[in-house]
Amino acid sequence: GEQGATNGLFSNYWREPDDEPQVGVTINGTRWPTAEHAFQAEKFNPDKAFVDGSVDHKNEARTRMLTASADEARQFGMGRNLDGLHLTFTPQNRANWGRARVEVMYNTVFAKFTQNEELARALRSTDGCDLVEFMPPERRVPDVFWGAVEKKDGSTRGLNMLGRILMQVRNDIGAGRNSIDPAALATLQALAGDIGDIRDPNSASHKKACETVWT
Repeated sequence: GEQGATNGLFSNYWREPDDEPQVGVTINGTRWPTAEHAFQAEKFNPDKAFVDGSVDHKNEARTRMLTASADEARQFGMGRNLDGLHLTFTPQNRANWGRARVEVMYNTVFAKFTQNEELARALRSTDGCDLVEFMPPERRVPDVFWGAVEKKDGSTRGLNMLGRILMQVRNDIGAGRNSIDPAALATLQALAGDIGDIRDPNSASHKKACETVWT
C-alpha cells in the first residue's frame, strides 16, 4: 500500500515533494503524477476503457485517475470501484494484459528514470547491487510476481520482476539507450520461477541486496 513520504525514489508510488516542480511520468503524451498512475492506466482498453451501459466514461475516468493518489490508482486498476473517486462504472481491462504487463512496466520504469536526471543518477548509484522489491509483511497476499517475500529460513521467494526491470533500466541508462532493449524485454517476458536465496550470505552466488523498493 501507499506509504506517503516513506516511498523511496525507486517505488512506483514515488512523486516529487510538493515544494519541487512536479515532473511525473509522461507516457504517450499524458503526464501522470507517478509511475503507478501511468502503469495502471495502461491496463484498460485504449479504445473504450470505461463503460457504464451505453455511456462512455473514458474522459471522466482519466480525469479522476489523474487527481487520485497512487494507491487509489492501483485499486482502480485492480477493478475496484472507489467511493472516494465517485466512480459508478467498471474499467474494462485489456484482453492481452497478462502478456503485455511486463512490457508496459518496462516502458513505464524506463520513462520515469530517463525523464528525470536526479532519478537516473540515483539508480546508477546502485550499480553492482541487486534491487529487490520486498512485499510488506502485513500484505495478506504477497505479490510474488512483481516482488519477493522473505521466508522463515531467510531465503527470498518471488520472481521480483519489478526489481529485475529496475536493474535492466539501470543497464539501459548506463548504455545510453533512448528506448527499451527488445532483447532484454524478451528475456524478461520469458522468465519464470524463483529469485532464489539472494539474501543468504552463505550462498556462493550471494550479492548484497543493497536497495529495496516497496509497492
